[in-house]
Amino acid sequence: MKNIILFFILALGTVTSNAQAQSNLSLLHDFMRDIINPHINEDVIIDTYLCRYLHDAPNKVENKNYVFAKGQITAIREYMRTEHITVDQLKMYKYIDIPSKDQKVSFEEKDDVYACYYNNKIFNFFIINNNRIDAFTTLNKGNMEFFISYCQ
Repeated sequence: MKNIILFFILALGTVTSNAQAQSNLSLLHDFMRDIINPHINEDVIIDTYLCRYLHDAPNKVENKNYVFAKGQITAIREYMRTEHITVDQLKMYKYIDIPSKDQKVSFEEKDDVYACYYNNKIFNFFIINNNRIDAFTTLNKGNMEFFISYCQ
């Protein structure tokens, strides 16, 4: 009887984890879709997708993290526009599901990390926490990528 109960607990945990991963992948798809859309303001994207820390910032114009995140969204938008990248060309994956040669992020909570591919190459990494994006910018140091978090 204990084995049956343990099996059901493990199965429920797996189903919950898979559902959360699908929700996060959908969030990333929507985030990238909105970045591509020139009619959606960067402030709306930040308020919709990024961590509550930025959403609730009292003076967004003076908040360095907010300004940096807005600049990164603008840069990605411009790059995608000039390269004619559409959201359908992007593929989103959980970090643990990508090839080991691409696993170069230095971050302890690998379950929170996701990768976006374009033309079979890494386009961007993301940290998702509580249905919000905590980071989508990395700094390359040597052969590793380190996240720059907007949510501190």
